[in-house]
Order: sequence, then C-alpha cells, then structure tokens
Amino acid sequence: CGIFGYYSRYRCGYTYTDAAGNTTILAFDVFQYDTTAPVIMNVPPDEALDCNALISPADTAAVYAIDNCGGEVEGSFTENNVIDPQSGQQLALLRTWSFADRCGNQSSATQTISFCDFDPSLQLFSRVGNTVWIDADSNGIQDVGEKGLDDVRVFLHLSGTAGPNMIVDSTVTAQRDQAEGQYDFSHLLDGAYSLQFAIPEGYRFTEANVNNDNLDHRDSDADEQSGMIHLNLRAGSVINDIDVGLVPHNPIGPVDEEEDIVEGVDEFQGFQAQENSTLSDRVELFPNPTNDWLSLHFKAFSNGATKLVVRDKFGHILESKALEISTGSNRASLDLSAYPSGMYTIQFVFDGQSAIKRVLRF
Repeated sequence: CGIFGYYSRYRCGYTYTDAAGNTTILAFDVFQYDTTAPVIMNVPPDEALDCNALISPADTAAVYAIDNCGGEVEGSFTENNVIDPQSGQQLALLRTWSFADRCGNQSSATQTISFCDFDPSLQLFSRVGNTVWIDADSNGIQDVGEKGLDDVRVFLHLSGTAGPNMIVDSTVTAQRDQAEGQYDFSHLLDGAYSLQFAIPEGYRFTEANVNNDNLDHRDSDADEQSGMIHLNLRAGSVINDIDVGLVPHNPIGPVDEEEDIVEGVDEFQGFQAQENSTLSDRVELFPNPTNDWLSLHFKAFSNGATKLVVRDKFGHILESKALEISTGSNRASLDLSAYPSGMYTIQFVFDGQSAIKRVLRF
C-alpha cells in the first residue's frame, strides 16, 4: 500500500490464436484496495473509582487488533491525565490503544478510569503547545533558520482553586513533524494554568513579548526571570503558538550549582495536624516535583507501622516497605533517582487508613 497505493493487483486475460498462428491477447487488471481499519480486541471496560482508590496496572499486551487483509498491525499505547482545575481530587486517566495496518488505516480505543464521580466524557478538551527555539541573534523573534531545542523540560501547573501552582504534568521538547523543540499538552479542561520552562545550562531566556502580544506566533512568551507563562483556557480551545526563545549564555563569575530550576515546595514548611484529621492531611512530601530524593513527613497520634508503596503511572508496584512510626513527627526519605521521569503514586497505609499522594519526577 505504501508504495503502490493498493493492497494487491490481479492480472486476468484471454489469448486467442487463429489457424495461421496469429495471436491476440485481451487482458485487464483487478486492483484490491484496503480501506478498513483494524478491529481492536479485548479493551478493558471503563472504571469509576473512589477519590483515593489505586489504579489497576494496565495490561497493555492483552489488547490486540485484527486486520481484514491480514499482515502486520503496528500498535501503540498512551496515557493522559485529565484534572479538573477547580478540584484536584476530580480527575481521570485515559488509556488509549492505537493500531495501524500497512495501508495506513488506523483505529484507536480508550479506557477511561475516573475518580470522585468525575465524568470526562462531559468535558470539552483544550490543547496548548509549540516551540522552544534558540534565539541566536537575541532579538526575541524566531527568525528563519533559527532551530528548535530538544530536551527542554516543560511543567504544567494548575492555577485554579484546586491549589496554586499544583504541578499536574510535564514533558520534554522533542522533534515532531520534522521540527525540533516541539512540546504539547492535551486533554486540558477550561481553567487557569501556568507553563514553566526549565532553562538548560548555558542558556537564558530571551526578551519576552517584543510584539506586545502574549500569543504571537513568532515572539517569546515566557517571563525572562521565572520562565513562566500564565494561561486561561476556554473549553475546546487550541493554542499552538506559545513559544519560548533561549539565548546561548556564558555567565561571568561563579555559578550557584544548587540553584533550583523549578518553583514550588522545596522544603517542608510545617503543618498543624489535628487528631481527627485524615491520614492524607498528616502526610507531606517535598520537594514535589523532584529529580532524585523525596522527603516524607508524617504526623502520628500513636505508635505503629506504616506501609509505603510506590507505583508507576501504570499502577505497577515498584517498591514496598514498612516504616516504624512513633507518636509525633516522623521523617523518612525515598530515592526515586533510579526511575524514569513521570508521575508516580505514593500510598501510605497506617492504622486502617490509606492515603494517596502523587509525585512528579523530572
């Protein structure tokens, strides 16, 4: 299909010969086209879970596809989080399997796992993204020939009532459609968000909004100091011109190697936990996001043991261990440096209660 534009071709014909040996051939071709997408089998049903429920691991290998013409069918699996900006507890996980046959026919199927009575099917999703580029002439404009920059970390914050600067997702810029430095966040609900760009070593942010237009398709939109961009998304909006320019920079003088590149909670500030508070209210994790070690602080009103379980975004258990807890404040640490970047779930089980915390590793 990819070469000739059809699945198969058959040549049919007749040959006639007279008494003198003269021959005539009548022939015609029959082309067979494949326009039918693969049929996806064994997709798990949708789930509606309690607010602090654990997600079952995704059995990606159990889902497969069959094609009417046979042959190889290529498949892929993705996950997307949908979070209500007005309530951090209301969220959904969309697990999507996609398949394509060798003629380019495609099909996909999605399992929706929702929490706290959240129904993403009633929502109209928005999308944001575009380019981080190298502003070689420092003019704040992406000129012809200035290339994008891959491997720049981009954080997505919620800025609504669900909690100021709550990080809900992250990605890295990469090549897409033969263009470098591309990023994208999809399945977003209407509300207030912020984008934050982690500046790579050897660069600084270029001048912002030189055209006095926050969404102009050629200038840089990130604040020159914080690398932040604030957005108010309307339902169903698509904003694909939020760009950030970086200027090669060799600072003069000593460099603080411990300078944080991510705004957020980087140390425990303390909290007042009441005896009748929930387990979730008595557990704090910091810094979040983190790139290696995670500190845990837990307030207990009795002695005992807590079970700590770390799961990846697919629900697979990565590690599980028991911690002895004493009455009062307790501290522990967790090393996530061996795990790839992404969202992780930390479960605490203590005195018949369970608390779920989500942590982003970048």
